[in-house]
Amino acid sequence: MIKSAFTAPFMANIDQNANESESGFDPSIQSEKLAFDPERLVKCVKCGRSSPPNRLECLYCGSALEIDLIETGNIKPGLKKPELWERGHNLISIPLSGQGQCDIATIAHLLSLEESELSTIIRASIPLPLCRAASESEAVAVQRLLARHGLETAIVNDDALLRSGPPVRLGGLDFSDTEISLISFNTREQFVVPMSEIALLVEGIIAVSKVDQMEKRTLRGATMSSDEVSTISDEPILDIYLSGEMSGYRVQTSGFDFSCLGERKGLLAAENLRILISNLTSVSASSKLVAEYRSLRHVLGTVWEVEMRRDTKGIQRTGFGKREQGSVISTSNLGQFTKFSRLQRHLL
Repeated sequence: MIKSAFTAPFMANIDQNANESESGFDPSIQSEKLAFDPERLVKCVKCGRSSPPNRLECLYCGSALEIDLIETGNIKPGLKKPELWERGHNLISIPLSGQGQCDIATIAHLLSLEESELSTIIRASIPLPLCRAASESEAVAVQRLLARHGLETAIVNDDALLRSGPPVRLGGLDFSDTEISLISFNTREQFVVPMSEIALLVEGIIAVSKVDQMEKRTLRGATMSSDEVSTISDEPILDIYLSGEMSGYRVQTSGFDFSCLGERKGLLAAENLRILISNLTSVSASSKLVAEYRSLRHVLGTVWEVEMRRDTKGIQRTGFGKREQGSVISTSNLGQFTKFSRLQRHLL
């Protein structure tokens, strides 16, 4: 067949389209190439199948891919967060000198954080969570990825923070010259330990909110709120940790006997707690006080969300011949503070 000057450009376009179709890209269908070239795919060492280079785990078996083969710039930002009731693996920023030299913009993109939030976390003087992964392999992959951008982290799973249950609630304290007696709130049992055994004090606040709602149905079957009452309460709190123990002891202003303060005891529970903290830090010179929780609650919430639940109160009588559906929406940061407190003890 003889190609004329008119048919040559047409045949060239056919050859080009054929080559592009073989590579997985057809310009007549797609405006841009979406698939990765075969040579860029990452082979899983466990199942042998190939996955896109913008994933941390194998597309087929879920195993961690080799971090050196992953294309950092193409990593999809954001990890799938485990639910609050699921056990996850937390990547923790460790306060070290030079930590601020990391690539904040890239790391913030990878973790789906604002740069201001990331800067607050990595420049804090205490360890704080950066993200929460569903599996250990995913956490390890992200850890190695962040290390390539200058950020050193530690992996702490939820079991390490919550396995021993909540701290023992205290009903009071007694001081002597060299010892302190911790009095259980529930059993009144006393634990007498030397002052030097106090290793860590973690100060915080428990914020609880409740919204009582009444809902009624319209003629078309839709529901609308007819009445709503909101209540908010903040309670100062203190966790006390001893050397060699991880569970800790908790002082809540409600139900705590501040008689141990003697003449310094005031009328306000919050003021008495501050005096108690001052006394404890003065008699245990080797202990460490962490009081940053209040100022860091906003960045903690990006990783450890505040617990929220909705409970129904059933059908309520609201007037003569009127019945409405009642419900209560409540939020509490108690679980968040417990994780924060245990983290300080875990990495002390």
